[in-house]
Amino acid sequence: MESARRPSKRESVPKDGSSDEFVIELTPEIREFVTNPPPGSATARARDFGYDVVALAIKLATTTPDQRLSALDQRIEDIRALRNDMR
Repeated sequence: MESARRPSKRESVPKDGSSDEFVIELTPEIREFVTNPPPGSATARARDFGYDVVALAIKLATTTPDQRLSALDQRIEDIRALRNDMR
C-alpha cells in the first residue's frame, strides 16, 4: 500500500483538505531572505529594480498553483486583447 505524500516543511495542505494542491508556507527563513536578500542575489536585484518582493512572496505563498495559472491565463488574454485593439 502506497503512503500519501506528506508536505515538506515549506508546504502545507490547503484548508479545503485537497492533497493534490499545495500552498507554500512562509517560514521565518523565507521571510528573512525576502526582506533582507543577500547582495547580488536575484531577489536583491529584483528589489533594487523596483519589484515589491515581499508582496510577491506573500501572494505566491497564499495562492494555489491553479489560482496562479488562472491569473496568468487571464493576463495572456488581456495582452491579446490589447494587441488586437492596437491593430
